[in-house]
Amino acid sequence: MAGEADGASVHARRTEAEETLRAIRSGEVDALVVHRGSSPVAQVFTLSSADRPYRMFVENMRDGAATVSTSGIVLYANRRLAELLAVPAHEIAGSPIAPFIACSDRAALLGISSCAGAGGTIDIELLTGGGSRIAVRVNSSPLELDGDELICLTFADLTEQNALLLEIDRLGAAQAARMRELEQAEVSLTEQATHDALTGLANRHLVIDRLTQTLALGQRSGALTGLIFIDLDHFKRVNDSRGHAAGDSVLRQVATRLLTAVRPMDSVARLGGDEFVVLLPALKSRHDAVTVGARISAVLDPPMVLDNGAIPVRASIGISVVDPAYEQGVHPDRLLQRADTAMYRAKSLGGSRTELFDAGSSILEADEDTWSTSIAPAS
Repeated sequence: MAGEADGASVHARRTEAEETLRAIRSGEVDALVVHRGSSPVAQVFTLSSADRPYRMFVENMRDGAATVSTSGIVLYANRRLAELLAVPAHEIAGSPIAPFIACSDRAALLGISSCAGAGGTIDIELLTGGGSRIAVRVNSSPLELDGDELICLTFADLTEQNALLLEIDRLGAAQAARMRELEQAEVSLTEQATHDALTGLANRHLVIDRLTQTLALGQRSGALTGLIFIDLDHFKRVNDSRGHAAGDSVLRQVATRLLTAVRPMDSVARLGGDEFVVLLPALKSRHDAVTVGARISAVLDPPMVLDNGAIPVRASIGISVVDPAYEQGVHPDRLLQRADTAMYRAKSLGGSRTELFDAGSSILEADEDTWSTSIAPAS
C-alpha cells in the first residue's frame, strides 16, 4: 500500500511540474513559489510581466524554436518545433538535438552553432518522430544568459517553398520546351516559305530576295551579277516512262550536282518543275558566268542513277549578266527574264547547249547576230 501511495505522489508531482511548464510557456504565471524539502522558508522566482509577451511570441511563432546547450542538449523547444518533429515538447526538452537532425547535416549544423562564432543560416533536414524528413532552414545564434553560453535555433519549414520551387522549375521546363517547339515550328515555317520541299534548295521567293540584295550591292561595288537559268530537256519523258518517283529522284540528283558546280557564295534555287537558277554575285567579267555554265553542263552530263537503271539528262542553259558600269537599276525580274529568254533560245536551237543573253538587243528583236553562244552544244 505504501508503494502505491509513493507512486501516486510521484505521478502527481510530475503532472504538477508539466502543468507548471505549460503555464510558463504560455505566459499564464508571473512567479513560482518553491519549497525545498520540509523547510518552512519558500523561495520566490519572479517571472517579470515584461517577459510574458516574448514568451507568448516564441511559443506561438510560425517557426520552430529551441534553446540548446553547448553540449547539444535541448533546454527549451516551442510548440511549433514540437509540431514539426511530431514529438511532444516535453520529450524534446532534455534530449540531445542530434537525433532530430539528419546524419548528413549534423556536422554542418554544428559548424554554424559554435558559440565561438557569430552563428549562421543553413538548410538541413529534420528527422520526425514518425521517421519522415522535413526540409528546414535553420538560423543559429549564440546567447549568453547569466554567464551560461547557449545556442538559439529557429527552424523555418521549407516544405511549401520547395514545392513551389519545384512547380516553378516544372513550369519553367514546360515553358522552355514550348519555346523550343515554337522556335522549331518557326524555323520549319521559314524553311517551307523559303525553300523547295523536294530538293531543299532555295525557292523563287528566296532567290529573288537574294538577287535584289546582290544587284544593290553590285551597284555600289561595281561588281557584275550573273544569273543562270537551267531547264531540263524532255523531262516529261522521265515522268511518263519511269514514273513520278523516278522524276523526283532525278530532280534531287540535279540539285546535288548543281551545288557541286558553284562557288560557296553562289545560290542555287529551284523555281518549280524542272527549272533551276543559279545566282552568281561579285563576278569580275562575263567570262566568269560562262565558266560556271560550263561546269554546270559538265556535272549534268553523266546519266542519273535510278533504282531501275540509269537515265541521261540534258539541259538548256541561259545566262544573263548585269554590268553596273553600263546598266543601272536593273530589276531582279528583268534579269530573270533575260536568263529565261536565253535558255529558251538554247532550247529552240536543239537544247543541250548554253546561250548568253546580249543586253544590247531586245527580247523580240534578238537575232542570230545579237547572241553569243558561249558553250558548244553538249555531246
